[in-house]
Amino acid sequence: MKKKLLLFLMFLIPMQTIFAYDFEVDGLYYNLVNNTYEEMYVSVTTGDHKYSGNIIIPDSIMYKGKTLKVKDIDERAFNNCIDLTSIRFNHLIKYINSGTFLGCTKLKNLIIPPTISIIYNYAFYGCTNLKNLTFEDSDSPLRFGTNGAYGPSSVFDCKPEYLYMGRVLGKPELGKGYDLDNTELKSLIIGNKIKTLSGFCGAQIRKLSIPPSVTYIGKGAFKDCDKLEYVLFEDGTDIIKCDRAYIKEYHNDGGGYLIDEATFVDCPIKEVYIGRPMTRRDASNTLTYPFVGTSVEKVVISQRLSSLCEFTNCKSLKEIDIPASVTEITSFVGCSSLTKIKCRAVNPPLMDPWQTSNVFDTDFYLHGTLYVPIESIDLYKNTKIWGEFWEIKGFTDDGSEIETKKCAKPTINYLNGKLIFDCATEGSTCQSTIADSDISSYSVNEVQLGVTYNIRVYATKPGYENSEVATATLCWIDQLPDMKGIAEDEDIVTEVKATPVLIQSEDGTIYVKGGEDGTKVSVYEVNGRQVGSMVSYNGKANIRTNMQSGSTAIVKIADRSLKVLIK
Repeated sequence: MKKKLLLFLMFLIPMQTIFAYDFEVDGLYYNLVNNTYEEMYVSVTTGDHKYSGNIIIPDSIMYKGKTLKVKDIDERAFNNCIDLTSIRFNHLIKYINSGTFLGCTKLKNLIIPPTISIIYNYAFYGCTNLKNLTFEDSDSPLRFGTNGAYGPSSVFDCKPEYLYMGRVLGKPELGKGYDLDNTELKSLIIGNKIKTLSGFCGAQIRKLSIPPSVTYIGKGAFKDCDKLEYVLFEDGTDIIKCDRAYIKEYHNDGGGYLIDEATFVDCPIKEVYIGRPMTRRDASNTLTYPFVGTSVEKVVISQRLSSLCEFTNCKSLKEIDIPASVTEITSFVGCSSLTKIKCRAVNPPLMDPWQTSNVFDTDFYLHGTLYVPIESIDLYKNTKIWGEFWEIKGFTDDGSEIETKKCAKPTINYLNGKLIFDCATEGSTCQSTIADSDISSYSVNEVQLGVTYNIRVYATKPGYENSEVATATLCWIDQLPDMKGIAEDEDIVTEVKATPVLIQSEDGTIYVKGGEDGTKVSVYEVNGRQVGSMVSYNGKANIRTNMQSGSTAIVKIADRSLKVLIK
């Protein structure tokens, strides 16, 4: 009877959880580890109460007069400690076990010292408020998962806002183990031990500084970082390679299909500083385009660089300042907003020998401005690539741009048997060429006569840019065109009455000077469609057309027709 009553009472007594720890020191629970191969030490473990607040794991503790080093943390030692806000590891702990901090939802800050070499599965899983991650500098990679081959996502379950990355995360041979959720990452600092970068797609960072230790950036490493505006490649001597991203199809309008593996594709980058050389080709000799698909507007280049990387298809790039150290350039094709280049080298840089296409678009040669040292203007004008620019201006030793004055465009008139050129720029000289289009050889029995001169003239003056070229056509219109038999008697000199007519075009308007009043002047396209007509008055007929610059018009004056190039 007594035995039955005792058993009944045992069931009535509430069961208490019994934690297996050896002792407690200063609020931390420890187990004693007696290892045959090394001195006795302790590991942090669970205890009677959940850990909370800020926890600092000491290097050693004193227990019963004996100093014991703290070298380990047991599995699940901090499991579901929902009031734990921070943890500081000592430099004796080499790894963090599975589930050690599982479910610590208030843990916000975490610093991993360089002595920790591996973090096992789910060690920090469920730490959803972990916002600040610091991986201190180390030459050794930090491995993740049971066999150390996985990325941080096997360990963490968080969206960090701040990340200091002082070592490679994941398998070092891959160099791209970082695979946390980047959607809230606002600050990224890369330590000087890092050699490879990848896996920051979608981060919310606004500025990025890449240290000189980095020599490789993987495909699409910073793709879709839709707030990234400034990128700094810190000064260094080692070449950095951005994994290839190429234009699959390229069109004359500067468009194309962009492979989305470009380093910064779809990033709203405004400014880039390049302080170190960058490879332009990968192992298969394919060009790399690190800034293609970005909105970069300004590029600042270190004065120590001797060559430039590819800037193809940077459609928002407006200007670029090339330092005097650069001796070799590459492509700016597709940079449709580029209007200004300042090249500081006294000797014009050469084209990359691998370059097979143009360095600049034709439109840029026509509309862009090239600034060079004032003493090197003629040298640039006579050098391949640079000599194609229509407008080359100089700057002084201090970099101040010299706005060279330009001669006014001359006017052309005909009076009393003379062509008269006039330029509003005082002291200028008009340089002209006159071609007689009737001087030719024929092999037909009938030749239409009518002397026509094509005139080109521009103004020059020392210290001034040459003026724009003025053009005109001078011809004579017969007043009595029916001259049948004029060569029947060789002794008779026949006087043919003719009126000189000067024809010019400007902004689509045809100007005819010298025709007799009442003479009908008509303008046609080459396909025969009439685009304008007027009767000459006071010796002038001005006919407005909608024909574009560069097209050819047929001007008919009475019975005489001439071709005129529209300006």
